[in-house]
Amino acid sequence: MGCGAAFTIRMTEPLGEPGSYEIVATSDAGESRCTYALPLVSGAWDCGDLFVGFDGAGALAVIHSPRVRRLVVTITRDGVVVASKAFSPEYSFKELNGPGCGTCPFASDSL
Repeated sequence: MGCGAAFTIRMTEPLGEPGSYEIVATSDAGESRCTYALPLVSGAWDCGDLFVGFDGAGALAVIHSPRVRRLVVTITRDGVVVASKAFSPEYSFKELNGPGCGTCPFASDSL
């Protein structure tokens, strides 16, 4: 098993309003953008460094890789900001394949 995403952001309130959404993640590694439209039941988009997933309740998880020191995530619906937050991830390291096989960085937060 390889290393997964380095930083996962979970929405505290579901994004369920119909519209055209854009997520912009700006970090010390650069900028990534992802666009999608609601309504939908569930789904996921792979937008390079951003992987965006929904569950059936409309809750959003934004997974950003590679490991970053600072990250600003802004979500807009039809051009209007609906959520924005700056993060300074605090990573923990886990050995996924057993002792001596190397560690993978993981961090999570909410928006």
